[in-house]
Amino acid sequence: MIKILEMDDVHTLGFRVDGKLDRADVKRIFDSFEKSLREKEDIKIYMEIENTNLGDISAGAYKEDIKFWLRHPALLPYFRKAALVTDSAWIERIFAIECALIPTLEGEGFPFEEKDEALKWLRTDQRAESRMDITY
Repeated sequence: MIKILEMDDVHTLGFRVDGKLDRADVKRIFDSFEKSLREKEDIKIYMEIENTNLGDISAGAYKEDIKFWLRHPALLPYFRKAALVTDSAWIERIFAIECALIPTLEGEGFPFEEKDEALKWLRTDQRAESRMDITY
């Protein structure tokens, strides 16, 4: 089941996945992506995932995921940052792989006890902190 979370930042989409995930759930996520991208130039994602095992994700959910990205590969650069909150090691590993495959996406995983840190991290611009000042 998926729940869309209210977020403080208009550029951030929030989701909570708990238990089974089916095609309709994944479609709701992608509908949110498409709607948000029509209104904004980039997106940050906050996602909480708990009580979800590999077997809880339906074949239809995987199919919807693949279908969306095959149809909209040009949307990938608009996803700038993603914070994943989970206590599941396998989900965090998959997330790390996804972040490595999407060069424009800066992603970070957090355990549930650090939810507030995840939100704080999502709000900050780490690139601004690491920029070199070359002005005289």
